[in-house]
Amino acid sequence: VMVRNEFEGKTPVDDSVPCRDSTNNPVNWDVALTWRVDPSHASDLYYLKREMPLVDEKSQSDIEDTVVRQVARSRLREVCPLFGYADMEKQRLAISEHYSVLLRADLTSSFLILDEVFLRDLHLSEQQQTAINAQVAGAQALAQKEYERQQAVKTAETAEVNYRAEQAKATYENDQANLRRVAQAKAESEAILAKALAEAEGNERL
Repeated sequence: VMVRNEFEGKTPVDDSVPCRDSTNNPVNWDVALTWRVDPSHASDLYYLKREMPLVDEKSQSDIEDTVVRQVARSRLREVCPLFGYADMEKQRLAISEHYSVLLRADLTSSFLILDEVFLRDLHLSEQQQTAINAQVAGAQALAQKEYERQQAVKTAETAEVNYRAEQAKATYENDQANLRRVAQAKAESEAILAKALAEAEGNERL
């Protein structure tokens, strides 16, 4: 375990892993690893690190410190520059996967097996966190403006549909009124014609 919390891990000081991002900004990662000896190469490890204990809580002259710890810190420093600090939280999985591949290969060469890597807390400076907060706030503001624009477009489209419906309704009602007037005029004309014919027929009888 390599963490900033002084009450966790072997080192009673900030033991998080310092590294730099893609723009050379400093960041610190809390890291925890689980590892074990490759049982098929236990004798090879013994000859490689003769009489060195796997873990010694009272010293740093053990395999955990001289191999695992050194390689773990070195490899994370290689991976960090591939990412910007503002995206590290979102890219945590990608960082962890890339880091695990490199670290697993190194430990395998030392007859050790890497089980899991845990990237825990990412420590940023106050300025970096402020910059991220401003970036998030800006993105939220843009999203809000886009939402408002879309709502305005929907409102305008609804108003246009309603207008066209009212216009069609008015045209229809106007057409119906014209048809009624034409029908009434025709009826009146036919009535006048019928009356005239009736009067003419009456005169002929006289």
